[in-house]
Amino acid sequence: MSSGDRWNGKCVLMAEAEDLDEMLRPQKVLKAVKSVFCKVVGVKQNEFYQAAAQGYKVELQLEVRKASYDENKITHLKYGGIVRRILRSYPAKCAENVVLVCVDKANEARKQ
Repeated sequence: MSSGDRWNGKCVLMAEAEDLDEMLRPQKVLKAVKSVFCKVVGVKQNEFYQAAAQGYKVELQLEVRKASYDENKITHLKYGGIVRRILRSYPAKCAENVVLVCVDKANEARKQ
């Protein structure tokens, strides 16, 4: 079994929420929802070019259990100490899993 077949990573799934700053103004913050096991999936060439055509640079693709991921709630994840936005998701080869296509938030800020 190659290391790419092992679920040896962990990521934190995150959701956007509104919170009040020190002046009681609403602001969006990221809140950790749950920590889950994951495995890194290589970025496919067509995925890289499709994202680049929209001005994004795909940084990472992770596979997680479908039961852990709520696409209507989870918008970001933290992996390797870096918070990334989930650009899109699609079913993995195994029907029980989903692949999350992620972009670095720093790259996203430069795009705007």
